[in-house]
Amino acid sequence: QTVTTGGIGSSKAFNNFTINKTAGAVSLPVTNNIEINGNFTLQAGTMTFDGNLIYVGGSWSNSGTITWTAGIGEVIFDAVSGTPTIADGSSGFALVKINAPMVIYQLTEQTDINGDLTIQAGTFDLSGQILEFGDNSNDSIKGSGTMDVDEGAVLRLFTTTDTGSVVSVNSGGSIRVVGISGNLANVTRFNGTQSNDRYTFTVSSGATMEARYAKFEYMNGAGIHLNDGAILNTTNNFSDTQFDNGRNDGRYLYIGDIYGTNQFFNINNVGFISAPGGISYNVQKSNSSDT
Repeated sequence: QTVTTGGIGSSKAFNNFTINKTAGAVSLPVTNNIEINGNFTLQAGTMTFDGNLIYVGGSWSNSGTITWTAGIGEVIFDAVSGTPTIADGSSGFALVKINAPMVIYQLTEQTDINGDLTIQAGTFDLSGQILEFGDNSNDSIKGSGTMDVDEGAVLRLFTTTDTGSVVSVNSGGSIRVVGISGNLANVTRFNGTQSNDRYTFTVSSGATMEARYAKFEYMNGAGIHLNDGAILNTTNNFSDTQFDNGRNDGRYLYIGDIYGTNQFFNINNVGFISAPGGISYNVQKSNSSDT
């Protein structure tokens, strides 16, 4: 069966969109984008997307099978209220964008995103779940919204030789890797086996970094990298955080000339589980412009 939507725009949006088909498949032709103001639910059956844009103003629930033709097609989550959820089953996503100002999208189970994740506005909350991200070195998590890796959550990143997937927090955006005592928030890799299989993690000028009761491992030689002008939260400032499996001749953490005056701060109870080796640093801090 084929769903012909007529595209998006005035009077073309669905309220809720549900598929419950025990045999056969439903497909959305390549020329048909779809706008859903409420929830997308694949209760049973197979749905094929062919490079479409899928706008979802509510929650996403998949108990069937979704096929992304040629690995493309973008889901844009754009709720305007509430706390919608994402349950992707075992199908994963090709591309995802969060464009939901003042709204928190929460994962309810392990989720795979094989292409870019753009958090344009709003919050993407792992909510204690696993996010497995990327399938090549061009994939990036980026944007000016908020990503929340909380207690028990694991952000698993695609890695390859020093050029794996990228976490890039843009100006105005923020990333929170904040757990609780006894239940850390985690950033690691999922596919690499070689010592140089790494990912990139960068916080740009005007972006905010929060980390506490966290564990970071398998970052590239630049380390968890806070550029000049980045904002480091004064409470969640990498205290009570563990670093492990660093790059030989690299560093675990680099803090540039970050935002604020009198850049004297204490990072307490930090664990460096293993030394990166070679000519390396656990932490490197650039000179501050005001000191």
